[in-house]
Amino acid sequence: MAERADAARNRQVILAAAGRLFDEADDPGAVSMDVVARAAGVGKGTLFRRFGDRITLLRAVYEARLAVLWNDIESGSPPLGPDTEPPERILAILDSIVEFKVDVPGSYILVDHSLGRLQKGAAGYLEVEGAADPTVFEPIKVGSGGSGGH
Repeated sequence: MAERADAARNRQVILAAAGRLFDEADDPGAVSMDVVARAAGVGKGTLFRRFGDRITLLRAVYEARLAVLWNDIESGSPPLGPDTEPPERILAILDSIVEFKVDVPGSYILVDHSLGRLQKGAAGYLEVEGAADPTVFEPIKVGSGGSGGH
């Protein structure tokens, strides 16, 4: 069944408002559903019926942002799209993924249903307390020897 036009519009408005609020917040876990509903201009009931809870809303914001990149990779124009030679395309895809991770703070959200708590982690990324090894986020240092820093 196709989504009603007003429901689709509400979904887009909610995702845009939530994304803005999560990006601007020092602690996205502290952004209440009340604040998101007010910013989106919808009732709190609409927000909860649509997303259920903040964790599901965080995931939906991330997935909506990732869908744009995925679409460019699957069917976009060069250098990301399928008409590009594989070596050039692989580099373009990797570059786009890194750019996405840097430009979209919400892309580092890790969700743990048992804790349901978010905090800033290594390098300012979001993680569930104790869920990620901070060394995973260390920048790669490229040396003159070409072997990388690791």
